[in-house]
Amino acid sequence: MTPTTQERGLHMPKASHNRLIKACMQFGLIKEGDRVLVGFSGGKDSAFLLYALKALQGYGGISFGLGAVTVDLGFDDKLDEEAVSSFCGRIGVPHGFIRTKAYDVIRLRSEQSPCAWCSYFRRATINSYARAEGYNKVAYAHHMDDAVETLLMNMLYSGRGGTFQPLTKLERSGIEVIRPLIYFGEREVARSMKFIGFTPVPSPCPFGEETSRAKVKSLIRELDRDNRMVRPNLESVIKAELARHIISEGPQSGRRKGRMTALRGTTGRQES
Repeated sequence: MTPTTQERGLHMPKASHNRLIKACMQFGLIKEGDRVLVGFSGGKDSAFLLYALKALQGYGGISFGLGAVTVDLGFDDKLDEEAVSSFCGRIGVPHGFIRTKAYDVIRLRSEQSPCAWCSYFRRATINSYARAEGYNKVAYAHHMDDAVETLLMNMLYSGRGGTFQPLTKLERSGIEVIRPLIYFGEREVARSMKFIGFTPVPSPCPFGEETSRAKVKSLIRELDRDNRMVRPNLESVIKAELARHIISEGPQSGRRKGRMTALRGTTGRQES
């Protein structure tokens, strides 16, 4: 009988594995006994995050619970529930699917930043589900490219600097929001689909390339074509800010070296 994915265990390239651990250690993202809920949209980023955390859970360095939830905002184009549920089942992660009619409200307010309303509804729904199901942390798949885009969006559209942090504590709910992919680039995440074995689910969002984020992404791409230092310079700004929030040096920390070794466990395939 051919062993299932669960029985074989999940594996990641060593470089990806180490990047994930680096973020978790440096910013204290996952601790013993945590229950982590991944916001799983069915896209490549959240699929990789879910797979990566399941792989990390299997290495046995820290014992933590893991689950996923998908929020259907009620767009006209239906979200492929079967595809997202099937992926979660294949890697052995409990999955919740929540249907809402939030788009009825978003549609009426489309002239008032639909992305902001969509994000608000999605976050609120996920946080409520996390509290009801006993999760103390919510994980989102924002990576370095997202951080750079958010930095420019804040500057251009809000007149302020800064971007999201790897760890954010929500005082009212007691939930902690974590972003373990902060050291990953979008290209690396896209390449990961090959070893994950998952085809991303098309986004049902009707606004598509019309969003502010899409415009900023296109702007960065255009500037980067003219000057290859544009993206590295923007990332340097993000990394300088991240350095202020490091609580442990991770692999270089003598105080936590033993714990780091335990977290690494056996990485399986060692390709970089």
